[in-house]
Amino acid sequence: YGGDVVLTVCFLSWSLASLMTPGDARRTFLLVFWRFVLGVSQGFLIPAVHTVVSAWMRREERAKAVSLITSGMYLGSASAMWFLPMVSRVFGGPGILRLVGVMGLCWVVLFRTVRRQCGAEGVGA
Repeated sequence: YGGDVVLTVCFLSWSLASLMTPGDARRTFLLVFWRFVLGVSQGFLIPAVHTVVSAWMRREERAKAVSLITSGMYLGSASAMWFLPMVSRVFGGPGILRLVGVMGLCWVVLFRTVRRQCGAEGVGA
């Protein structure tokens, strides 16, 4: 299918799982099911990212791209530890899940737009 399709499916399923996760912990089956879907989605993420980078970037730019992506993931995780408690105070725990889901959907739109503009050859070709 190609890394860009797998990456898109990962983010769509991850976003859907975040949006569908119930905010009520008493709905145990749905909570476990949607968190399982999220975990499976994450399992394909890193290989898909590397596939996209190897297909889209020139050989001499790949290491820089991977280091920027990896740094961005860690920076995003660290920033989330600071930012998400504020979201939780204002919108409650389910608000975090909804925010993450919507952000993922926005990312998919941006990614697919860039993908369409760059064509099959990618950004570095």
